[in-house]
Amino acid sequence: MTTPYDETLRICSEQIARQNKLRAMQQRLYDQLRELESREQELAAIRAKEQRDVDRLEGHSLAALFYGITGKKEERLSTEQQQAYAAALRHEGVLREIKTVRQELLRCDAELTALHGCGTRYAEALAAKADLLKQRGAAQAADIIQLEQRAAAQKQLMKELNEAIDAGQAAGSAANALGGSLSSAEGWGTFDLFGGGLLTTMAKHSQLDEAQEHAAVLQERLRRFQAELSDITIRADIQVRVDGFLRFADYFFDGLLADWAVLDHIQGAQAQLEQTQEQIQTVLEQLYAMQEQCAQQQRIIQDKLDELVRSV
Repeated sequence: MTTPYDETLRICSEQIARQNKLRAMQQRLYDQLRELESREQELAAIRAKEQRDVDRLEGHSLAALFYGITGKKEERLSTEQQQAYAAALRHEGVLREIKTVRQELLRCDAELTALHGCGTRYAEALAAKADLLKQRGAAQAADIIQLEQRAAAQKQLMKELNEAIDAGQAAGSAANALGGSLSSAEGWGTFDLFGGGLLTTMAKHSQLDEAQEHAAVLQERLRRFQAELSDITIRADIQVRVDGFLRFADYFFDGLLADWAVLDHIQGAQAQLEQTQEQIQTVLEQLYAMQEQCAQQQRIIQDKLDELVRSV
């Protein structure tokens, strides 16, 4: 039984669901921002210290004089420059994350402002529809409205599940791409360890550079996956810690770390990545199960609603 209020109720119902999701996302983003800002302060201090070390060796400090006398100034300066560069890369990485989170917060704030009052509009339209059905003599008015509300809730849940699954699959693809780069880097690193030469070293570092890019994409997609799960009750925890993925700069320089240490770090990153992949898959499997349950509930509710409306 259709009424002039059905479309308003549908729109407002979707707006309320979106509003709830945005509020959950907003809280998650504020938590992330606090953590990132704390991390940024730590990395800024490390970056400043490393740069001061470089400046001392490039200037006329006692350290510069000492290494100049011993003939190791250039070697020491090269090491300090590598450490300063690694610190700068880590700091710039967290600054990019902070910028992304702040942009997401602005978007959430703007959309929440636009959705203001949707709850009131829904309540008013619902009351008007109930009155109209009663005027038409529908004794089952309350039952019809209740079933329609349940149907709308299941439809919205299905939408959220689909969005979360899409985000999880995207994160899984990014994790697989990162795994490929790490495997290649490990292969070149092993070859390099046994004297592969300059071209081998360059190939290894190229794969590590590629891995860093894939890691940045993975972290962004994991954050999106977390956001999509904000308003879905699920047993698994997707609070994946992926900060380490963006710190491959520590491992890039043969002059800074021995080749065996580079391999050790690559293997450590692979182990961490495998844990993340398993966690993504665990959550996706739960989402697939919820998706099937939701579809079943939609069919049951729709059958009851059709039967009730036919009897009016």
